[in-house]
Amino acid sequence: MPAHGRSWPRGVVQSVCLLAAILVVALPGLALAGNVPKLLRVGLAVGAYVMVLLALTRGRASPPLGSFVAAGVAAGLVSGLARGSISAGVIGAGVVGAGFLLGPLHWLALRSWRRGTDAP
Repeated sequence: MPAHGRSWPRGVVQSVCLLAAILVVALPGLALAGNVPKLLRVGLAVGAYVMVLLALTRGRASPPLGSFVAAGVAAGLVSGLARGSISAGVIGAGVVGAGFLLGPLHWLALRSWRRGTDAP
């Protein structure tokens, strides 16, 4: 862990580990099905999401919603650009979907989970 209070919030780290565990199951399935383009697209998008999220939440006790939205936007953009054919509509839908649905849902889940695990 980084020194001087510059570590990542525990809930963010735990949820990223859960996401990694899900990917350990999902990505080999895509590979075995021969769907290498989707495997690459999902892997790159998740990588972008995690990198942006960790960069923006480091050192924050309570990560703001904007960090999750930005991470989602990055994931949607990377996923759209990693497709075989690039379409502004598809990229826009990915950016909006991941940025304004996935990111806020992740943020809300962490807030709800944290509230449920804080013992009085």
